[in-house]
Amino acid sequence: MLPSAIVEIASLQIPPMPGEYYRRHAARVRRLAQEATTLTIREYLTHVAGEYEKLAEGAEAGYRDPD
Repeated sequence: MLPSAIVEIASLQIPPMPGEYYRRHAARVRRLAQEATTLTIREYLTHVAGEYEKLAEGAEAGYRDPD
């Protein structure tokens, strides 16, 4: 059984972020990957950047600016 704090965190409603938010994070992680001295870390960070790009694409497909 999960501790109650974890369950509470998992049930939080997080508002969608615009695609640019995730793209900025992807760019930051890519810069970190370029600086990584270990191949495994470089590959992992490249993978994480790709995941941020997927989030950006999903956000752009469904994001609506709340003006």
